[in-house]
Order: sequence, then C-alpha cells, then structure tokens
Amino acid sequence: MYYLSDSYGHIDPGMKPFWHLGGVASSFVMLKESSENTLYNMAQVVNVTQLETENNQLRFNYDVLLHEMVSQEMIHWKLLATWSPEEGVKASQMELLPKCHHCEPPQNH
Repeated sequence: MYYLSDSYGHIDPGMKPFWHLGGVASSFVMLKESSENTLYNMAQVVNVTQLETENNQLRFNYDVLLHEMVSQEMIHWKLLATWSPEEGVKASQMELLPKCHHCEPPQNH
C-alpha cells in the first residue's frame, strides 16, 4: 500500500499518474452514485495498492475520500480499478464504507 500524499497534500512526481488514475476511477462513483441528496466531488486519493494480474491490464485497489456536497461530510469509498492501453480505465468494484464518526482519519506514512 502506498499513501499518495503527505499530510500537506504533496505528491511525489513519480506517483502522480496513480493519483490521476484514482481520480478517474472516482469519477465512476461520482457519476453513478451522485444525486440531489449527495452530489459527490473528489476530495482525496488516500492510498493505492497495485494487485497482480495475469493479462495486459494493471489493477489497483484505491481508498478515496469523496466530499458529499449536501451534507458537507467526507465519505470513504474503496475502489477496484483497472487500466489497459486498449480499454482505458474501468472501476469494476465500488464500495461505500460505513461512516465512523469516532474513527481517526487515515494516517499518511
């Protein structure tokens, strides 16, 4: 697992493509799950883990925070995203994680 930004939001230049891929994968959630009651906007790509594949695709698990504009809450989502030159980006799994008001925010390592 790699945390994409430090506590100040700085991203290592070599990790920016993974941040951009996480942002594109987040757009699948924003498009599918936004409504007049939520209206999601990407706030932070928290971390990424690359997974093994047996084909020409790259596969990643992402943890992202989406800003729910109506309630002003930060909502945690887990995404499984794939990328290949032929097919581009796809978010194959999207999971809304339960709200935890007493939990600590993810720590950057």
